[in-house]
Parts: sequence; C-alpha cells; structure tokens
Amino acid sequence: YDIVDEDGNIRSGGGGDFSYCLSMAFDSSLTVTYLIPVTPEFRSEAYYIPTVGSIGLGINGIPIKGDPPSVTTAEAGIGGTGSGNIPALDHCGGHADPAGYYHWHFIPQSINTVFDAPEYNFTNLYGISCTNTYIEYEDHAAFAGLAKDGFPIYAAYDLIDGANTLPADVATTDECNGHTHATEEFPDGAYHYHALETGAPTVPVCLMGSYVDRNDFTVQ
Repeated sequence: YDIVDEDGNIRSGGGGDFSYCLSMAFDSSLTVTYLIPVTPEFRSEAYYIPTVGSIGLGINGIPIKGDPPSVTTAEAGIGGTGSGNIPALDHCGGHADPAGYYHWHFIPQSINTVFDAPEYNFTNLYGISCTNTYIEYEDHAAFAGLAKDGFPIYAAYDLIDGANTLPADVATTDECNGHTHATEEFPDGAYHYHALETGAPTVPVCLMGSYVDRNDFTVQ
C-alpha cells in the first residue's frame, strides 16, 4: 500500500494524491442530533446501505454506519490511488469521523462472534476481542440500537428461553437479516434487524423501513 512515505512514516488523515490510514482526531464538544420515525413504516423495497452510509445509532447514542472505505478500491469522494484508504478501526469496529465524532462500522455486541468465527479465528490466533466497557459486548442477543427507519437492531442472536438462538430458527429472516416476533423489549412483537454472526462487518446490509429524506442526524 502507498500509505507509507519514503521516510517510513504512515500517512494519516486524508487528502492529496496518496492513500491514507484514516485515523482522525476526536472532538468531544460535538452534539449529534437524530431524526428517527416514532412509528416505523415499511418501504416498498429494501434500501441498501452504501459505503459509510448512515444506518442508525447504538443504545448509547453512537452512530452506526455501513461498510468503511475500501482498502482495495479507490472510490469517488474518498480519494486514494487505487490501493484505497485503510480505516483505523478499534477492536469494537469504531473510529472517529473526519468531523470528529466517534462511530461504529460494526455492531459491537456481536463483533466477538465474528472474531471467534472459523472464517477469521482472530481471538484464538491474535487475542483480538471487543472489550468496550460502555456496552455489554458479550451479550450476543442484546438490544443494540435503532436503525434510522425506527426499527430496532439486535445483536447476532435471539434469546429464546434463556438461550442464544439463531434468528432464522425463530422466524424467517429477510434480505436485511430482519424478522418479526416478540422480544423482551417488545413483548407484543416488532420487526427488528440482527447483526451478522460471522460476516464482517456485522451491520445490516439494508433497511426495510422509510426514513427522513435528508440526513438523519446532524453534528454541531
């Protein structure tokens, strides 16, 4: 990759004619305001999340976004010379946006199921795991947040009779990895998304509900 200059320094930030390690500075003074429907409504067809597209927010207010910028493909508006920009993600799948606010490209409550998956085996090989103290990162059936269409997002599993259960074994899942049934938070039943158990990133690939026709959150 061309993120290292002739002196061996890693280019971080962005801009110019080279690819960069996307490691931005944090701005703790920012306020993020969301616009999310109180009563979700289904769309006529699924909306697929683009690269770095907004998905929703975690239960602690942290924005959740789609795929991070590609490591191998230069994209319009992203920059790079063909090798792509490499996002510096922490072990919970988060980093700072160029605007200065922290956000996730994974659902942290399920990221350890990915690290443990045979496809990666990162925990066993390298000791990598999410240990964010602000979430129950080992609760793989947790209510994780809200999508921008107002539907809930859960971690990789459903909790049935106290046991983690694959979502498809509870009710048929759709193309967005969502389905409808009762949960602890929604005893009358609700449509909700699940993070992926073994896929990276773990976020829903698409949304089934309508959302506001402009940015669903503003940063000040």
